Amino acid sequence: NVLPIASFYKSEVQINHLAELVIDKSLPVREELVKFLYSLLTEIGDRYDHHTRLLPYVLDLMTDENEGVANSALATLQKCGREYESEHEDEIKDRRQYGVDGDDRINLSKPLPRPFLERPRIGMRLYIRGTCKRFLNALVNELTNWVSTTRLKSANLLKMLVVLCEEHLTMEAHTLFPSFIKAQKFAYDDKDTVLYATLLELYELLGRYISPEVYIYYVLPRLRGDVDVVQFGVDTPTRVVVIEFLQALLTGSKSTLIVPFFDELVSTLTDPFVFPFDSPTLQSACIDILHTILTSIKGKGHKVVEAHYVSTGRLSTLHGTVRVAFRFLLVCMNNPALSHKAHAALVALAELESDHGQGVDYLYKQHSAYLIKQSIENYEIDSTFSATTNTEHILLHR
Repeated sequence: NVLPIASFYKSEVQINHLAELVIDKSLPVREELVKFLYSLLTEIGDRYDHHTRLLPYVLDLMTDENEGVANSALATLQKCGREYESEHEDEIKDRRQYGVDGDDRINLSKPLPRPFLERPRIGMRLYIRGTCKRFLNALVNELTNWVSTTRLKSANLLKMLVVLCEEHLTMEAHTLFPSFIKAQKFAYDDKDTVLYATLLELYELLGRYISPEVYIYYVLPRLRGDVDVVQFGVDTPTRVVVIEFLQALLTGSKSTLIVPFFDELVSTLTDPFVFPFDSPTLQSACIDILHTILTSIKGKGHKVVEAHYVSTGRLSTLHGTVRVAFRFLLVCMNNPALSHKAHAALVALAELESDHGQGVDYLYKQHSAYLIKQSIENYEIDSTFSATTNTEHILLHR
C-alpha cells in the first residue's frame, strides 16, 4: 500500500502478496492468513502502525465464501473493537451512559448481511470509522474497475463498511452518491447483472443509515434534469438507473422518515415532462418505486397530512397527491405489460388514502368524475391525448 519514491523514476514491478493470498483458491491458505492478520492486528507491539494498511484485507476476508474464514475475520475485528473500548474507556462510558450510540433515525430492524448476526459492538464500529477514511474513496473507485471480479469484491466489501460505519458515512455522501450512480450505470451498460444486484443491496444498506433528507434532495434534481445540476439533460437509461438507486435507498429507510417527502416524490415521479408516457422502461421503473413508497407508508396517510401541516403551516388532504398518482397509474394500465404492476400499485394507493384497507373501487369512486371532467376540458391541448383517451375508456367502463 506504500510506493517508494524510486518507483516513479525507474521501471519496477511490485506484487501485493497479501492481496494474492486473500483470494487464494486454497481454503487452508486463507484460514492461516486470517490467523496471521489476527496476530498482526492484536498481538504485536507496533500494531497501531499497521491498522489502516491491514484493515482492508480483514474486511475482504469477511466476505469470503467459507463461513469459517468469514467468522474468523469478524472475530479479529471484534477483538480490535474490545481493545479500542479498553483504550478509550471514558469515551465509551459517556456514549453508553448518555445513550449516544448512533442516530435514532437509523433503521436497525432489518437483518444484516453475513457474517453479521447482530449490530456490531460500539468499540468495533468506532475503530473502523477511525481507520476507513484512508481507503474508502479508493475502494469506491474500484466499482468501475475493468476486471469484473474486482468490481464485485469491492461492492461486497463496501457492504461490510456500511454496516460498520452506519450514519458516519453521511459525511461522505457528497462523494459517494455520484460514484455509486456512476458504478450502477457502468453495470447497467455492461449488462453485469450480478454486480447490478449487489449494488442495489449495497444501496439498500446505505439507506438504512443515511437520512432521506440527505439523498432525496440529491437525487430528485437529477431525475428532473434541473439545469443547475445536469446542464445537458438526462437520458432514459440514466433516469432508470437513478430511479432504481433512489428506490433501493428508500427501501432501507424507516417509513416514518419517508412520509414528509411523499408529496414531492409523487409530484416528480408522475410528471409527464420528466417521464414521458411513451417510454415503457421509465414507466415500469416509476411504478416500481411508487409501489415501494406506498407499501412503506401503508396505514400512515394521516401522518402525511400531519407532515404537510408541519412543513407548510397549511391544512391539506391526500386527495390532490393521490389523484395525481391515480391518473399516472391508470395511464400505465393501458400497457398490457405494465398493467399487473400498475394494479398492485393502485391497491397500495387505495390502502394509503383510506387507511382502512379499502380496494381499488374506492379510488375510482373518489376520483373518476374529476379526472373525466379534466380530460374533457383539456383534450385539445393535452400532450398525452392518446393516453388520456384510453384512460377515459377505463374510467367510463368502471
